[in-house]
Parts: sequence; structure tokens; C-alpha cells
Amino acid sequence: MTDIEQAEPSICQVAVAGCYKSIAEEQTVDVAPLTVLADANSSGKSSIVQPLLLLKQTMEASYDPGPLLLDGPHVRFSKAAQVLSPSVSGFSVRLWTDGGGITNRYRRRSDGGIRVSG
Repeated sequence: MTDIEQAEPSICQVAVAGCYKSIAEEQTVDVAPLTVLADANSSGKSSIVQPLLLLKQTMEASYDPGPLLLDGPHVRFSKAAQVLSPSVSGFSVRLWTDGGGITNRYRRRSDGGIRVSG
């Protein structure tokens, strides 16, 4: 008898909301093994992908970089103000997998940094 390996849960949907860069209202993208994002320049394609890359480089860091590793191998920001629109206090990233969903919320700190909130 052989054991059947269970596949790792894969991301099937991503939602970004709360003014991450140019995104004001929640934007949701279904994700498949091959997903192509195509649209006009400055339409928000990078604003959907960059939060995923921020989470990836934060989780893969060999040290504790805090809530988000802003200057990493996949995405490079020099300050939190480049991530958040000036008129809002935070943004959220929601990931759905075939096993459920999770939402991460990020807020602007009074010193200009970013913190995780709920």
C-alpha cells in the first residue's frame, strides 16, 4: 500500500483593497496555474501582483523583517509611503485557497511605517 500525497493548497483568488498604490476599491483576480494579466498601461496590473510579492519576500526572509519586507529580492520600496496612497491609512490583501481564505490588513503607523492590524 502506498501513501497518496496531498497537494499543497494553491492560491485560487486574490483581492486587494484599501488604496494599495492605485487601487481604491477592492479588486479581485481569479488565479489558475497560468494566469495572464493584460490591460492598458497604468491600469493596476502591478498593484495586484506586488502585494503577493511583498508577502512572499517577507515570509521567505531569513530574519524577522517586521510586518512587510519593503526592500527585498522581488519588490523594492524605500519607504511605506510608496506602498500606501497618501489619503488612506491602510490596505488589505485577501488570499483564497482551495482550503479556505485569509485576510491580512496593513495600517500606516504614526512614524510613517507599516503595521499589521487584524
